Amino acid sequence: SGQSEFGVSVFLCQVEQTEAGSVCEYGTEPLGVEPGSNLPPLADGNYKLRADIEDDAGFTGTDESTFSINVVAPFVEIRNPENDDVVTRGRLNLRYRVHDASDIEIYLEGPSNPNPAEPVVTRVIDPVEPRPRTYEDSIDLPVDGEHTITVRAIDRNGPHGSAEVSVTFTADSSLPGVVITSPNDNDRNFRSGVDIPLTFTYSEDATVVVALDGQVLVDADPANQPINLGPFDQPTGTVTAHHVKVTVTNDNGSSSDEATFIVDDSPPQVEILSPADGSETTSTTVTLSYTVNDPSNSNEGITSVTVILDRPDNEISQRNGDSITGLSLGEHTVTVQVTDLAGNESDVVSATFTVIEEPVCIDRLHDGRHGIGEHKGKGHCKERRGGRASTSPRN
Repeated sequence: SGQSEFGVSVFLCQVEQTEAGSVCEYGTEPLGVEPGSNLPPLADGNYKLRADIEDDAGFTGTDESTFSINVVAPFVEIRNPENDDVVTRGRLNLRYRVHDASDIEIYLEGPSNPNPAEPVVTRVIDPVEPRPRTYEDSIDLPVDGEHTITVRAIDRNGPHGSAEVSVTFTADSSLPGVVITSPNDNDRNFRSGVDIPLTFTYSEDATVVVALDGQVLVDADPANQPINLGPFDQPTGTVTAHHVKVTVTNDNGSSSDEATFIVDDSPPQVEILSPADGSETTSTTVTLSYTVNDPSNSNEGITSVTVILDRPDNEISQRNGDSITGLSLGEHTVTVQVTDLAGNESDVVSATFTVIEEPVCIDRLHDGRHGIGEHKGKGHCKERRGGRASTSPRN
């Protein structure tokens, strides 16, 4: 307002926030509005209005007014995380964008706080930003599981209240898992010249490193299993232990599984104790007895025993301590061969024996009436003394 007979010039500027503080620079041209008229449409923000009046004598009067325009509702969006994201390391790096808000409140809903009453983060924005601005906050996630983060932008100075947005994500601070399924620890199924398959299960989204005897296998592709650890080439008679380790790493850290396996090139040894090689027997039944020595596995690694009687195609089922029955008179040969876990075969060991007819023994008797006669019967055998045959009396 002013004396109408004097000229009035109206100037307008929008307040800008700089590192030096608030800045508002009026233009050189007035708005060209009269008292009682409306200002042109203005965007949301803080403004200064100055009116200058000058009389005929050249004296000037000035007045200023500060005001804000706030017709836009608060705006908020979450840039990180996104819905269904998996957040690791027990901490959420929250990034969000806000416009036209005086206050920000952030709520975290999760297993340890299913109904949050208080915000985990608050911000006061003064003065209100005239343009959208991005903020970042780091928020602890005390437990794993599903969480919902809510950012609420509040306009305490305007008529539009608040706006909020939520994102649901999963917190997972667990280390990755890995289990070697082959070879088993202390596995002795391998020898030189054979493939040794490595298979394992592991957590998704983890990097994998395979090391054999301390050396990283750079070509090991976990997506292309099994990974061949062999073949090895070592002298006959040797037994060597090898070590494989699989390490997996994700954002939370590393874990590993390992196994030791044996490359066994030492064949087992077998010795037949009964029947003895070159022996004779009058019995049609003999007891099969043999010993096995497997240097690599204390005899626990014998997987098969082959026993053959007389003919190559006559494999019998008898094993150590069993009886072989129904033998005919004459010469017989029994052979034994054993195989260990790695597939090493022993030498074929044999024993030849003979089943003979039981001898008939003669006793000479004098019955006092009929003279001397002969009596044949089993169990009454001649005894030779000094080169002469002597008979033993019947009992």
